[in-house]
Amino acid sequence: MDFDAKKLAEILVKATAGQESVTDEVKEFVSLLAEHRMLDRWREIEQAIEGVWKEEYGVATIQVNSAHALSAEALSAIEKIAKGADVTTKVESELIGGAVIRLDDKIIDGSMAGSLKKLTRSLA
Repeated sequence: MDFDAKKLAEILVKATAGQESVTDEVKEFVSLLAEHRMLDRWREIEQAIEGVWKEEYGVATIQVNSAHALSAEALSAIEKIAKGADVTTKVESELIGGAVIRLDDKIIDGSMAGSLKKLTRSLA
């Protein structure tokens, strides 16, 4: 068995799809790697997982920095839209209002502080 890291990542992502808990699947996957003497490839496989996840589900990680804590409804809506993505939130009072959202490597700045910076640059 000689799979590349992406193929191994695809196997793990498919094996864990829709699971509440993936402990058993991950244990079985690690056992498979050990059995075929591929544990030294774990870091390479781990890096490939994010790319496979993005191909399958669209977004792998979402970071929301907001001026105020997100409501349970807002957080639930984000998690529903970006099913399976790793969602983290952080309150940053210096944003004044609004939020800065990072979707993997893309940034959407909807903060008041960001709007004020844009206005300052356009007036300068």
